[in-house]
Amino acid sequence: MNYQFRLNDYSKKKELIWNECLYYDVETAPWNENFHGSDDIKYLNVQNGITSFCLAVPKKLLNKTKRQRLEALLRCREVDGFLAFYYYNETRAKTKNMLMLALDTIATGLKKKTFLCGFNNEFFDDVIIGARLKERISCWQYHLSDGKETKLYTADLYYWCKAYGFRKLADVGEYMKMPKIKQWNSLEEFLEYNIRDVMILPAFLKMLNEHGLYALRPATAARRLQSQELHEKLGWQRIFSDRQVSDGIPLFGGRTESYYAAGRKLYYLDVNSLYPYVMANFLFPSPVPWKKTDGQIIHAKTTCNLSRREEIQEFLDYCSQYILMTAETYKCFTPEMMKQVFEDGSPWYGVLFVKLHGIRPEWKEYERQLLHYFPFPRKKDGYTLFSYDPDDIYCVQFYELLWLCFFNYEIVGHIEYPYYDRFPLADKIIERYKLRKELKAKHDSREKAIKLLLNSGYGIYATRQRTRRAVTEQNEYEKYYIYWQAAADKTCFDVYEDDYTRVHCRMTRSGPVFSVETADDSQRYAKNTVPIWAAAITSSARFSLYCYMLNGILTPPEIEENYRIYYVDTDSMFCTEKLYRHLMPSIGAELGQLKLEDVLDCCFFLAPKTYIMMKYGQPICRFKGTGTLFSRNIVSQSVKSGFSSYVRVALRPEQPQKRRLEEDYSFTATPSPEPGTEKLKKFYNALEKYVEMKRR
Repeated sequence: MNYQFRLNDYSKKKELIWNECLYYDVETAPWNENFHGSDDIKYLNVQNGITSFCLAVPKKLLNKTKRQRLEALLRCREVDGFLAFYYYNETRAKTKNMLMLALDTIATGLKKKTFLCGFNNEFFDDVIIGARLKERISCWQYHLSDGKETKLYTADLYYWCKAYGFRKLADVGEYMKMPKIKQWNSLEEFLEYNIRDVMILPAFLKMLNEHGLYALRPATAARRLQSQELHEKLGWQRIFSDRQVSDGIPLFGGRTESYYAAGRKLYYLDVNSLYPYVMANFLFPSPVPWKKTDGQIIHAKTTCNLSRREEIQEFLDYCSQYILMTAETYKCFTPEMMKQVFEDGSPWYGVLFVKLHGIRPEWKEYERQLLHYFPFPRKKDGYTLFSYDPDDIYCVQFYELLWLCFFNYEIVGHIEYPYYDRFPLADKIIERYKLRKELKAKHDSREKAIKLLLNSGYGIYATRQRTRRAVTEQNEYEKYYIYWQAAADKTCFDVYEDDYTRVHCRMTRSGPVFSVETADDSQRYAKNTVPIWAAAITSSARFSLYCYMLNGILTPPEIEENYRIYYVDTDSMFCTEKLYRHLMPSIGAELGQLKLEDVLDCCFFLAPKTYIMMKYGQPICRFKGTGTLFSRNIVSQSVKSGFSSYVRVALRPEQPQKRRLEEDYSFTATPSPEPGTEKLKKFYNALEKYVEMKRR
């Protein structure tokens, strides 16, 4: 099987080639002070200056004159084909100036575009040379002291490390069998620590190149590959954007709510590559046969007449009977089974806009479970909600039509896609997943590259066309400040009013500064996208997860607790042992099957993507955007902004909540966000004390 992902038409001006890049790292603490303790925040302000740096330069990049100049200024040693130049001085301004002088020497006269790479340098190392950097697309350009442009640019390897599953440089070092030095007892040992940190980076980038990856960012590599493969497959001149989706069909994400606050002896299950699975196996709106050259996808709004509605109802009646019969026989529901039901019998492929008027009579026995787990998504007050509201309009997309069999409904709008087929790159995805399995079985590191390309390919179809502007008007600032106070992520959050707005925030000494990204009124999605495919992918992914969830939902109320689902999140769920045993036929290594991630003593689910797992009596906290406690001190600095620190809190019971804590300690999705209750506050406080006690 051919393993090659490098794109033939990729411009070398934008490539990261491991032995043609420079690498660097800086330190801010004196060698004899411990900066790994709880007070290390005082050394994170790189704008105060640095005490040491190491700069690794490929030998072939320096001529004799430049090398002699650098060796006259800095200590030097040869390491794996690189010249490592390093320097230490506790007079921080001198160290900073020496770094600038070294970079000036290298950058002067460079003939071709060269990248200076660091680990997470956009928010640390680059800050020290920020006065010399000017922003360019995806990178920063280095300028000499007189303002003259150079061919030296900076590149941040953190995005690649994160895509490979590494959050810290120490994780990269362990994986590359070049562990970070953890202790030192002298200045020389401290400098060895600095050199080791730098030399981890070319080793990592060399591995990326061996995997066929050269782009500045992982998303760029995956999207470019996906785009090229589509062009080759379909003969399109470009990937196109679908205006109708921009105007009419909302793009929802994965399923998160509702859930229970706590459960014991839970099984944590995950779906093998859910988005690639649906792309490889489900039907998608397809280009019309006679317009292959421009890839036009046709939709129709006038085809859901009375007879079609009757056909849809007959199909849903059949689905209702089929699901009831399957539930009564305790047969395991799978996505493949329910997908086949839809494809064999559905008279409709597209979108319906509906109002829900309650549960159908034959499903009354399961009404509580269905309304707890199953409602369709909708937008409300800046949130995506999965909750039942008879006065709202739901957008039922593609395969999710099947779940209307649980509800009395009223169709108030419709869009049909008369042409549909397998996804154009379905065979490529299957081939790539098989290759990943083979490499993983051999413990081959290339498996991570395949995983990255599989999981990132979706993004190209939903890329938004955005413009950004600063928020300067006082009333607008105050409005976004209120949203910012309630947001879980203090750096970026979305607001839905008359239109979609993404708000970015950076912290300064005087407080938060906002800028907004707004959708283009004339074209919400970028030209090189297929947004209807993005909507179909997320919809089919929700459909697949619901198929697995059916096994816990459709159990008689008197035994429902034994087969309970405690929490779901896009492609995973936590459930009881009995439900896990029931799902055994769906567990395996194939694309779209379930895999067992962990068995846990107990879990506490506090908010979407915010939970505490207890294993062997110890808490494992998973908080989106925070550390191991309910709050974390965040350091904010970049080339554009000053240094600041602030507390990010994952759980604010007083802020608007998308769910309500009920008497049975279930979290039920609310029709619209509402303030937290006193009961919720007491629950959080008691749990925080419990976790602290367990840690001791």
